[in-house]
Amino acid sequence: MKNINENRTVLITGVCGHLGTCLALTMLEKGFEVRGLVLNGEDSSFLDSRIKVYNGDVRDKESMNAMFEGTDNPVFIHAAAVISIKKGYSKDLYDINVGGTANVISLCKEHGVKKLVYIGSVDSLYSKGRNCLVQEVDGFFPEKLFAPYAKTKAMAARLVQASGLEYCIILPSGMIGPDDYKRGLMSMVFSLYLNGKLRAGVSGGFDFVDVRDVAKAVANASVMEKTSETYILSNTFSNTTELLNELLLLAGKKPLKTSLSVGFIKLVLPFAGLYFKLIKERNPLTMESTRLLGKNIRFSNEKAKKELGFSARPVIHTLKDFLSFARRQKWVTA
Repeated sequence: MKNINENRTVLITGVCGHLGTCLALTMLEKGFEVRGLVLNGEDSSFLDSRIKVYNGDVRDKESMNAMFEGTDNPVFIHAAAVISIKKGYSKDLYDINVGGTANVISLCKEHGVKKLVYIGSVDSLYSKGRNCLVQEVDGFFPEKLFAPYAKTKAMAARLVQASGLEYCIILPSGMIGPDDYKRGLMSMVFSLYLNGKLRAGVSGGFDFVDVRDVAKAVANASVMEKTSETYILSNTFSNTTELLNELLLLAGKKPLKTSLSVGFIKLVLPFAGLYFKLIKERNPLTMESTRLLGKNIRFSNEKAKKELGFSARPVIHTLKDFLSFARRQKWVTA
């Protein structure tokens, strides 16, 4: 892997998100000046003090101009997105994931950005069925995808490919790990199980990768001379119930004895929604999330290993570090 060995400025949208936070630290370690876009009113108190924070919104192109002031040939990492497991479209889903990406591309052209690194998702890749191995493809096909979130991420990836910029598209699988100060969906799910609010697993599974390993690979991609490439950043397939039991055992808690089938979960989805409303938490069980768990898809990371030096640590190490972080955040009651 050939690198561009210059200390430059990197601009990051979504810097307060799980990946954005880890990525900013990784880029600081590489000697970059890091500038991060933060929404007005968004809590950024947990960010490293060396990060220069700029208020703005990817939906408002002009609000992002200040990030570029005084930069010369910067790298732009677009990590801001709405992640959704819901069935329907929302205005924000399209406006942020697609419209926001279009705004970023336009600004990158105006300000002479050296390289655009776009953070996509493995969800944007079309898979033919269950139990298949998914690899990188030359194009994205939103018209073949079912979920609105997946469609918007595929649309955005298409825009990046057609932009004429030097780019790299990164497609992480399910990211987990420490330093998730906003308590994203998987961190919330882990916390509910650790606190005994959920006591049954779900059959099926997904590929979960440590967010820190993703951040390291994104940093490598940002300084790599090779452009116009797409990379899957994945780990290994994890059975959901087995993954949760590993976490519970690490915490000294009783493992789950029951694993509900995806078919059964689909039947009781309305009741699940009521339960999560009752405990005042986001509902992780939707038709889309159960569909994903039931597909048992594997993702190949061979290309990223060869070209980005990507390496994924064992999931058990990620769970240990998450547990330590969750305890420091007082997410775990006992």
